[in-house]
Amino acid sequence: MTKSRGIRVRRGSRQRWVEEQQGRHLCECGCGKPVRLRPEHFNTGIPRYLHGHNARGVQRAEPKPQTPCECGCGELAKPGKRYLAGHSQRGRRLSEEAKERIRVANTGPRNARYGERAHNWKGGRVTTPKGHVEIYVRGRGYIPEHRLIMETHLRVIDPESEFLRADGTLDPFADVHHHNEIKDDNRLENLVVLWKPDHALLHHARRRDRQRAALIATLDDERRLTGDVALRAGVSRTTARVHLYALEAEGLARHYRNGVGRRFPTYWTRA
Repeated sequence: MTKSRGIRVRRGSRQRWVEEQQGRHLCECGCGKPVRLRPEHFNTGIPRYLHGHNARGVQRAEPKPQTPCECGCGELAKPGKRYLAGHSQRGRRLSEEAKERIRVANTGPRNARYGERAHNWKGGRVTTPKGHVEIYVRGRGYIPEHRLIMETHLRVIDPESEFLRADGTLDPFADVHHHNEIKDDNRLENLVVLWKPDHALLHHARRRDRQRAALIATLDDERRLTGDVALRAGVSRTTARVHLYALEAEGLARHYRNGVGRRFPTYWTRA
C-alpha cells in the first residue's frame, strides 16, 4: 500500500484558484491592501494579514512619565522611581552622633539578631569541620581558640614578640601547632607558635617518620612486591619505593629481582 497524500485535485486547479481569488481578500489590519495568495494557501487557508501587519492596531499602554531624580543630579529616573540606581544616598549628610546611633542599631545590642539573641547562636563556641574550636570575640567574630590562647599568652609574657602585630593580635603568617596533634586539645602546654614554613616542615617530618615506621612494621621474611608493601603500609607506591631504598641503605631492608631491567618486578623483605 502507498501512503495517502490527502485530497487529490486535478493538475492546475490550485493555480486557477489563485487566479480567481487574487485581490478579493483584504488585510484585516485596515490598511486596505489585498493579501497576496499562493498555491499552498488552497490547503492551509487564506492569511488574515499581510506580513508584519498582524500587530497593527493593537492598543498599547501609554508609557509612564519619567521624573527627574530627586537627588538633584538632573537626570531622569526610571518610570515610577524617585532616584536613579545608587543616587538615593546622595546629598545625605549625617552627624557623627547619628552615624553612631545607626551603627549601634545595626551591630550593637539593640539589634534583635545580635549576639545571644541571634537565631543561630550556639553559645559563642563552635567546632569547625576540620576539628578546631572557635570562640566568638565581640568586634572580631569567631577566632580559633588555640590562636586566641597563644595570643593572650604572648601579650602577657612578651608584648614585643615578633609573632604579634602592632595592635596586639597574632600575625596571620604565624601558626599555632598542637604537640599531640589533637586539634581540640588547646591546653597552653600543648601549644607552640611557629611561622607557616616551619610549621609545614614540622608536619612533613612527622608524616615521613610515620610512613617510615609503617613500612618497617610491614616488612618480614616473606618476599612482597613494592605495590603490596605500599598497600599494607597505607602509602603510595612512589613514597614506598623512596623509603624502602633508604631503609636498604641503612641495612634494614633488602630487595630481590629475577633479572635485570625495569620489566622484572622488585620484591622486598626484612634485612
